[in-house]
Amino acid sequence: MAAVATAATGCGAATALVVGDDRLTDRAPVVELLVILAVGWSFAGCGLAGWARRPASRTGALMMSAGLAWFLRTAAAFPGPVPHAIGRLAGVLFLVVLVVLVAGYPDGRPPARGLLRRWRVSPLRRRAQAPAIAGGVVLLAAVGVRFLGDLLAWPRAVTVPLGWLPELTLVLWPPVLLLGLLRDRLDRATIGELVLTLSRDAPGPGRVRDALARALRDDSLEVAFPLPGGEQVDAAGRPVRLTGTTGRAVTVVDRDGDPIAALRYDATADPVLVREAAAAAGLALQNERLRAEALARLDEVRQSRARILAAADAARRSVERDLHDGAQQRLIGAALALRLVRGRIDGPEAAELATIADELDAAVRELRELARGLHPTVLSDGGLGPALTSLAERSPVPVALAVLPARRLPEAVEVGCYFVVAEALTNAAKHAGAQQVRVAVELDGDSVRVEVADDGRGGADPAGSGLRGLADRVAALGGRFDVTSTSNGTRVSAELPCG
Repeated sequence: MAAVATAATGCGAATALVVGDDRLTDRAPVVELLVILAVGWSFAGCGLAGWARRPASRTGALMMSAGLAWFLRTAAAFPGPVPHAIGRLAGVLFLVVLVVLVAGYPDGRPPARGLLRRWRVSPLRRRAQAPAIAGGVVLLAAVGVRFLGDLLAWPRAVTVPLGWLPELTLVLWPPVLLLGLLRDRLDRATIGELVLTLSRDAPGPGRVRDALARALRDDSLEVAFPLPGGEQVDAAGRPVRLTGTTGRAVTVVDRDGDPIAALRYDATADPVLVREAAAAAGLALQNERLRAEALARLDEVRQSRARILAAADAARRSVERDLHDGAQQRLIGAALALRLVRGRIDGPEAAELATIADELDAAVRELRELARGLHPTVLSDGGLGPALTSLAERSPVPVALAVLPARRLPEAVEVGCYFVVAEALTNAAKHAGAQQVRVAVELDGDSVRVEVADDGRGGADPAGSGLRGLADRVAALGGRFDVTSTSNGTRVSAELPCG
């Protein structure tokens, strides 16, 4: 139907130019007829082809509308005010359609926030808009040059060729627009390259996204993978949420009816090409989804371990405060009361009371050591430096504190470093027969490294309960733990993030 209407309008335009009394230009009738038909059929014919190839785009319909409006301009060749009015309105309509065509190319939908803003959005959008923008600029330049030639009264040998520039541009522009619409045929060659790339490259987080971005020529492409609970994660297992926004489109990729990924991409991309690329990468997307799910679960485990560790440390601090403020103070009070009573009693009973008071003093010391082992108060009050200094002073093996941090670190990190040093010093004293221990805690960017090295006989077992517990604590904080033990000594080290 559209082809018939276009053909009929073209024939009517030819009739108007042949039968009509008035002329639209000062060119010869045959030349004028050929120019009118060339421009009109260029727009209408290319519009029909574009509409048939990409029916979802309005660009084909706009190009056909431009061709029809161009043909209707010839109504002004007939005498009378009504044909003249129709011809003038058709000329204005033609210009309006051209503006809409440029603004909305290639999907035929003008942006709500202006052409310049749309042009700046992304390289893919600029690439898609290039045929329309370039043609519009060339047309304006051609019209401007012809107008300048008329204004400055250039020689006829110059103005006559210049007079053909706008029409020549209008003839050549529609095929360029059509090629831009049909460029997806060439782009489909990248699908085969995509398959080869995914089969050749080594697996790794984000490689499928990178390959799809290259195939679709869209560096802004985003990929999210759904989890059973409804969350979405990226290739590294981090939570993300993909929703369509202005200038963006979202395509869900499924395999056997189950969604395996969601792609968010520049809305100017051909959705058919996107679906074909996603289908070609389906198996790779499925594998990466499984990897992303495993990473997300691993991250959940790490977070759960960190929460358990934080809760345990909080409980240790609570017990330490209860012992210090409760039982310890009561024992100290009882020992003082016994000494006061002993001062008022003579004889064997006084000696017995003194013995009981000494036992209470020993119990207070043991309770103080127990409370310090749960969570040292000096660590909470003074930080890691004073706490390690206190450990070194109480150690039965001489300790050299080489480097200590000058500033406070996150509480969980300070506690982790403290217990690494405390356990290593205990092992050096009890099992290694060490004569010297060196302790260093150094900040390196967003991480802190703690190292304890002794000169003992070695033999430390990383699978032992003490060192295994330290490894779990460090892992729960997202750090790395290492034990190296030889006949020349043992080195315990840990690296913890503190950013």
